[in-house]
Amino acid sequence: MGMLVKKVGCHRHLISLCAIGLTAFFIILANSVQASDSANGSSSQVLITKEDAAQMMIATVAADINDSSFRVHQYPALIDAGSKVRQAVADEGKASEYLACERQSWLFFIDLSPGAHFAHPAIIALLDAVSGEIKSMDAEWWPVIEVPVFDSTAKRQDPSMIVFER
Repeated sequence: MGMLVKKVGCHRHLISLCAIGLTAFFIILANSVQASDSANGSSSQVLITKEDAAQMMIATVAADINDSSFRVHQYPALIDAGSKVRQAVADEGKASEYLACERQSWLFFIDLSPGAHFAHPAIIALLDAVSGEIKSMDAEWWPVIEVPVFDSTAKRQDPSMIVFER
């Protein structure tokens, strides 16, 4: 009788993983249709919601982690396109690694030793809110978001941002 319960539990787990996978597929499909519409002149894009992004991250990156305990954190707001995410403390001996946001993205920090003092193994991940593509990198510190400012001629010529000119 105990084996039957174990098999049913396994099937429920498999069914829920399939449901999450199908949800992710339809979100990505809907977004690709929206993206192609925007290429044809329509500017509206449906972005992946915070909740759907979390479910996609749990079903993919978190599902591949074998550590006995870990914690997945999600930044509460979308990160703007053009932003870069790096770990807080860079290794002085090499160039700082970073993840670049091509479009608006959701930021995740996966702490592989919750409660431990830093530095310790972690993962920083971005989920593109348009395509659903996930980029990740190994880290030993929490993430830092670097947002470009005044990086275009339009921004530098915007009258609302000019406080003095001679």
